[in-house]
Amino acid sequence: YGTYDESAPWYKYNNKIEKITVNADVVSTTYFWDEKTEEEIPVTIYAMIFSSYPNLREVELGDRFPSAKLQSFNNLFAGCTKLEVIDFGNIDTSNIITFKSMFYNCTSLKEVDLSKINTENALDLGGMFMYCKSLQSIDLSGFETGNVTDMSCMFQGCHELTDIDISSFDTSNLEQMVAMFESCKKIKSMDLSVFDLSNVACCMRLFYGCDALETVALGESMRNATGYFDAMFCAC
Repeated sequence: YGTYDESAPWYKYNNKIEKITVNADVVSTTYFWDEKTEEEIPVTIYAMIFSSYPNLREVELGDRFPSAKLQSFNNLFAGCTKLEVIDFGNIDTSNIITFKSMFYNCTSLKEVDLSKINTENALDLGGMFMYCKSLQSIDLSGFETGNVTDMSCMFQGCHELTDIDISSFDTSNLEQMVAMFESCKKIKSMDLSVFDLSNVACCMRLFYGCDALETVALGESMRNATGYFDAMFCAC
């Protein structure tokens, strides 16, 4: 009954669109089958609304994008392989609980201003920048991560990143870090000394394929960690 992509009002032009500017109220509706009533139910959804637009290069969300009403940014720009510029305007993401795969496979994105992104209620940052192969710099100093439980694959495949400063991260509730930095091929050192790993259940493949990695600083919580750490430094 349709995908989230197909419910976007501009989907029928998806192969031609190079720029999207939100300057009016946006309503994205898709339909799901209700087995109890045996009826199609319209549901307003914004997750994935910009995803898989092969020629999209620029997005301006402006002040009319209804982010304050949303809880999910899952796959919001996923698969926009030519996307280079994102203007978040005055976006309010204080109610967003999942940013999972938000920029997944945005292979042309070299930088993104995240200063307007509020993560205070976020639970899931898994795959947020996964396969952003051209991403060269990223400022995460404003991220509040005290509630986050999953950061798996968060930076996996970010081949051009040379530095990831996550010293401000609060990982006291973190449970999953699978492949968080896998294939970050230009990272030479990582400081995880402030990371609380006491609740982490799985950390396997954390630095898998980080060819240039020379040093890693780990904190005291690593001594008492009981999670699964298989292949943590494999192929380094």
